[in-house]
Amino acid sequence: MLDNPEVGTIVLHRLANVEGTTISATTLQAPKDARKAYEKALEASRKGKIEDAQKNLEKAVNIYPQFAAAWSELGTIHEKNNELAEARKCYAQSVASDPKLLTPYLHLAQLSTMEKNWQEVADTTTRLIKTRSG
Repeated sequence: MLDNPEVGTIVLHRLANVEGTTISATTLQAPKDARKAYEKALEASRKGKIEDAQKNLEKAVNIYPQFAAAWSELGTIHEKNNELAEARKCYAQSVASDPKLLTPYLHLAQLSTMEKNWQEVADTTTRLIKTRSG
């Protein structure tokens, strides 16, 4: 019994009617070259090669400007480099490209919190909650 890994078909269902996602549909729609650059960027980032990651992310969004996940990752790199205005622009572009992708909202709220811009924190988290709950 323990030697047989076959467990049959597993079907996953959402626990609630949730609209927001942690994976962007724009990733699936991106052209092959953009996806390849994005994957190279993720690998470079995992290896600590941040400059290479940034170059590949910039390539990905130049090829496919609606690439929400790439914009979000690029924002993260700018944020780590303390380039907060650039990070904010990338996160905003990510939200514009895919309003259902949750990650950039979290980053935008975090940036607004660091800036003590409480109205923007409230606005961003309200949008996040509405996106998450549909």
